[in-house]
Amino acid sequence: MEKINLILEQIDWINVLAGFFIALSPVFFRYLVKVIKLYITNPALNGHFFFYHSSVLDVKSIREKEIIFTKSIRGIIKVKMPRDSTTGLSYSGRILKSSGALAYIQLTENSKKIEKIYLVLNIPLQSDFKITSGVFSTINVKHIPVCGEFILNRDKLHPNKARRYFSNNSTLIANKVL
Repeated sequence: MEKINLILEQIDWINVLAGFFIALSPVFFRYLVKVIKLYITNPALNGHFFFYHSSVLDVKSIREKEIIFTKSIRGIIKVKMPRDSTTGLSYSGRILKSSGALAYIQLTENSKKIEKIYLVLNIPLQSDFKITSGVFSTINVKHIPVCGEFILNRDKLHPNKARRYFSNNSTLIANKVL
């Protein structure tokens, strides 16, 4: 025990700690720069949007859902779709990949974690865009594969105005165009 105390007394702790912090400083500064960049850069997908698609059960009606994009400290863009008044379901997920012009998003239903919605979203070049479009793919409540188009808008639209953005055959259900 005496030998250990003697060795510990001979160690220059100030130099040891200074060397330790100097060795960690590049990691700390890299992390600090990353955090600063995250808060300075404003991605195009940030904030509240309204998600419009034609209903799978009634093709003539347009469904509206709120969708929220938030950026985490690690740079991951998280996506939330709060509880829908019609279905009672809420979804959350993240952007899986973004190639600059497209974002690939996976949303999972929050309570059962079984149902998934996949979105491919066109991302406009300017970060202050009002409206964009994309396609979705999922399995509906009747366990039938469904694909269709959707629009994403920063402002809430009247259903008649939202309907004008869709083509006549905007939903594909199990190889049958409605």
